Amino acid sequence: MIRRAIIAAASIFVCSFAVPPAHAEWPDHPIRWVVPFGPGGANDLIARVAAEGVRKRLGQPIVIENRPGAGAVVV
Repeated sequence: MIRRAIIAAASIFVCSFAVPPAHAEWPDHPIRWVVPFGPGGANDLIARVAAEGVRKRLGQPIVIENRPGAGAVVV
């Protein structure tokens, strides 16, 4: 039992050095957030409040796009 734990710990230790760290500069442009409902509704309000919190954490502007589908009866 101890032998398996030692082998598992050693393999995790070795694998942690095998994977290079990610240094991506993401996101490097404004984020487009698509809301599948019309503007002014509850879904739009929730998306805008959530986008404000995400914007603060990522430091990137978030653009909310309202694109209602056929369920919103686009005429």
